[in-house]
Amino acid sequence: MLKVLLVDDEPLAIEGMKNNIKWEKMGYRICGEAADGEEAVSIIQNVKPDVVVTDIRMPVIDGLELISIVKKRIDSSIKFIILSGYSEFEYAKKAMEFGVRHYLLKPVFEEEMHQVLKELYTEINEEKKSQLQKTEEAHMSISSLIKKLTQKDGNYHELINIYNCAFNENPAKVWYYALLRIIPDCADRQYCASSREKEDLNVVAEYMREIANLSIEKNKELFVINHSANTFGLFIGILAEKPNYNHVKNILIEIAEPIRQKYGFDYQISVGIHIKSLKEIKKAYNTSLKALERSFYSDLNSVVFYHAVKDVNFNYNFLNSEFINSVIQAIEEIDEEKVERIIQREFAFFKKKLLDPEIVQIYVNNIIYRSNKIIGKTDDEENFKIDISELENRENSISQLKKAVIHHCKHCCRVLGKKNRENLDENTYRIEEYIRENYKRPITIKEMSKELYINPVYLGQLFKKTFGMRFSDYVHQMRIDEAKRLLEETTMEISEIAREVGYSSYNTFLKYFEKNTGTKPADYKTNSKKV
Repeated sequence: MLKVLLVDDEPLAIEGMKNNIKWEKMGYRICGEAADGEEAVSIIQNVKPDVVVTDIRMPVIDGLELISIVKKRIDSSIKFIILSGYSEFEYAKKAMEFGVRHYLLKPVFEEEMHQVLKELYTEINEEKKSQLQKTEEAHMSISSLIKKLTQKDGNYHELINIYNCAFNENPAKVWYYALLRIIPDCADRQYCASSREKEDLNVVAEYMREIANLSIEKNKELFVINHSANTFGLFIGILAEKPNYNHVKNILIEIAEPIRQKYGFDYQISVGIHIKSLKEIKKAYNTSLKALERSFYSDLNSVVFYHAVKDVNFNYNFLNSEFINSVIQAIEEIDEEKVERIIQREFAFFKKKLLDPEIVQIYVNNIIYRSNKIIGKTDDEENFKIDISELENRENSISQLKKAVIHHCKHCCRVLGKKNRENLDENTYRIEEYIRENYKRPITIKEMSKELYINPVYLGQLFKKTFGMRFSDYVHQMRIDEAKRLLEETTMEISEIAREVGYSSYNTFLKYFEKNTGTKPADYKTNSKKV
């Protein structure tokens, strides 16, 4: 509905208009009432009505002066209907000079007012439609030119000309260039590998087009530039002459938060320096890029301004060469908690020392490469492995990389655990046979792990679950069982039996024999003979 303001110093006249005219039926909504021109000016500035119905003769500011003020200072597109108790040609002539074509004598007849309102309704909507089309064309042209100017030096005259035509009444005093980066979940290998990510990003792109259309409808100085599938430029004009970072931040958060809440994407926003001339767009864009680069350690879903991070200096030294080895060892031990603990600790250290993002990426690449090598190629796991290029080709934050590498390494633990369990199930007989064949000499689980291609720590854990005891206890038990047989069936000396079953130290043999049987070898031999 169109908004209409009623202005008359006679309360009864206003009540008559409110009650006798079918405003809503005609497509209008009364948005305010004023008793004189001065009050009307204040309301018009705040409400911006489409039509003002005003009396001519009023105290303070009369109807003609009101029209002059509004047309010259506020909004020339606002339509006026003049009411007067006098049929004076000079009033009508003066009103016509301001573009007013509707001059009605009091008392106003309902049919007469309805006819005027009908004409104005058609006229205003046609103007709005035409203006919207012009604004849309201007916005599209400005957005296109801005994108070109961010990519290369160009001629700014065309941009400035289009801008001045579109925003000649109330142009911005300060501009900001922001980069909004949408962050897909790179830890979810299946999601990134599927077409669903692309579909979701297309939905976000559609949302950004809606933001652009909304700014067109309201004729705001907010231009959306599509830089890539997940990065959008937002060029914002502000009327205030002084920089207002909180105001800009609120605008950007208002745009970005629905993306996180509705579509589940995290985001990063960087804002370059403020500029006071459209000729400085390239500088605003470049500094927003630099702010994005320096926001590697910033929290997700936040706004980073260039002036706040411009002095950030990254550390280019490799800090901990053992980090990768310790992660790989934890994977080989199939210890997911240890994996996460190590990665969390080291990434916190990276952030504290501001390690250069490219070096952090090198750490991550090495971990992924070596962990992929450990789990190897399996029929059902290949689709779940993260490829190094998938992370290198994305603009990452410290949070993303940490999440991705933890997710990947934990998954490697599960894959390796599954493979090892399968190997152990298949080789249980081989394990028993191997120990049976070698228990008389010093053997270790590390030696056996090489035969089975299983990490020794993890093999020890699985061995205990399978056999109900540690590997060393199992070997001792097998030795003592053989010693008991020899004591029962032969006349060998006890010391000779000890050496025969693999004990170079007689005392060690005694210790484990007593532990296993609850008696000494000599007593056991004597009792076995009695039986």
